[in-house]
Amino acid sequence: MQTFEIKKGMHVSADEFLNSVSHLDAAVLKTLLERVQKALLERSQSFSHGRESQLVAEIQRIIPPSVLRRFRQLRQKQQNGSIFTKEQEEMQLLADILEEKSAERVLLLGELAALRKVSLSELLKQIRVQDFYA
Repeated sequence: MQTFEIKKGMHVSADEFLNSVSHLDAAVLKTLLERVQKALLERSQSFSHGRESQLVAEIQRIIPPSVLRRFRQLRQKQQNGSIFTKEQEEMQLLADILEEKSAERVLLLGELAALRKVSLSELLKQIRVQDFYA
């Protein structure tokens, strides 16, 4: 079991610590428990915030802007009727990539919504998500 330092040079195992704690007065034990719960809550909130930031960053950069820009250029050419066969093939390849990335993004959005304890539609109102096809 893991050991930790109580004060400089004094290490105890978790079992030793718990054994000592079990002999404390109930009021002191209650105060200790409250402080441990507060520390645990702070740590989990810190982790959640860090993961949220990571997810937002991943969602925002899931596809390089240059790929998206090229897809939009090709789509415009297609709409104008001036697209060549090779460009049409390139556009289809880019559309396939965008579809795959959209699916990945939905998973990331779902995880972020779960962390924030909101629905996916509420999350989409909270953050600006780039529409690949706009």
